[in-house]
Amino acid sequence: MVLSTKEGKEEKDQPWRLMPYSAITAMISFPGKNLSEITQTHEALITTYDASTTGSITIGKTRVPLSANFSGAYGLWLASSDFAVTSLASIFGRGTIIDRPTVFLMRPYQKNLRTIILIHGLASSPEAWVNTANEIMGDKILRDHFQIWQVYYPTNVPLLINRYEIAEAINKTIDHFDPSRSNIASRDITLIGHSMGGILARLLVSSSGDVLLDALEKKYPAAGAKLSARSSKFSSIIKFEPLRGVSDAIFLAAPHRGTPYADASWAKYLASFVKLPLSIVNTVGEMALTIFGRELPREISMTGVDNLSAKDPTVKILEQLKISSNVKYFSIIGRENPEGPLEESSDGIVPYWSSHLDGAASETVVVSGHSVQETPQAILKIREILRSEIITKPTAR
Repeated sequence: MVLSTKEGKEEKDQPWRLMPYSAITAMISFPGKNLSEITQTHEALITTYDASTTGSITIGKTRVPLSANFSGAYGLWLASSDFAVTSLASIFGRGTIIDRPTVFLMRPYQKNLRTIILIHGLASSPEAWVNTANEIMGDKILRDHFQIWQVYYPTNVPLLINRYEIAEAINKTIDHFDPSRSNIASRDITLIGHSMGGILARLLVSSSGDVLLDALEKKYPAAGAKLSARSSKFSSIIKFEPLRGVSDAIFLAAPHRGTPYADASWAKYLASFVKLPLSIVNTVGEMALTIFGRELPREISMTGVDNLSAKDPTVKILEQLKISSNVKYFSIIGRENPEGPLEESSDGIVPYWSSHLDGAASETVVVSGHSVQETPQAILKIREILRSEIITKPTAR
């Protein structure tokens, strides 16, 4: 069922969207008080139910479970959205430009269900999560305890600006549905990020302390004072705390320390065509004028693609940030070749030494290329983690 096809100004300005489609289960009943009346009637009553909120109905004295296709609406949404083409074209400044993150709710907001937030990787989109999301929604235990939100964001934007914008989008979404932050949906949130999305998920559960500010002021004295005096937004980009309400994070094939593949000649050639959205160019330009009194120095990364280089100064500083002690985190890592030392392995894009994080509650290595989130082994591990979290952090239902 199509819920809406129009988008007004208010919807364009808000950082969240409900699914435009809803999976509906229909039941046909026939009026009559007994079998004879029912078999002789020429009338039929069709009643529809949203199976995401109504699991069963009463017929006579019997409680009957409703069957449903919980991922059909999701598939229709992906098929009609053209996310993959839009995301890739936007990186090079073509087609519909993505200039800010949007949070998509995969089902109507449920205050008594915990929230899973999926964050895709470079040049990707919610399409990257089709296997993972289908499996979660198709698992009754997980479906009864979790709801999925997906973040769709411009991957050409610098990591620090994306972290700020994504945190703002998530916070505004939560505040819209739960201003008091008292609902189950607003606490014990699980972040799941793939590739660049894994870096962003880690930054969302980390505290910057004064690490970034100190690094900036070491090279550009008085930069911090200029930022604070100019804009709280600017200072919030380089000084931040973990996202409120998050208790768990799963990182998949995340290049926490960058990847040498970003320094290959072909990668640098493609990166030279990357264009930032005008709004981000203005933000970066304004920050540069505030701090340096001139255009951005060349040694400071301009795009999210630059930030993926293992030599990038920004990613070298970001890897020093500490994950909140209140967050349990897990790593799922791919390796193309099952032979040889694990420390020297790679998923074809991200080396093991970049994906590995000390202190993880578990680290799972599967034979896979970079799109590890699509593999059955990774999905089974995600389901295992989520189910264990139901036991360790039960929700009142």
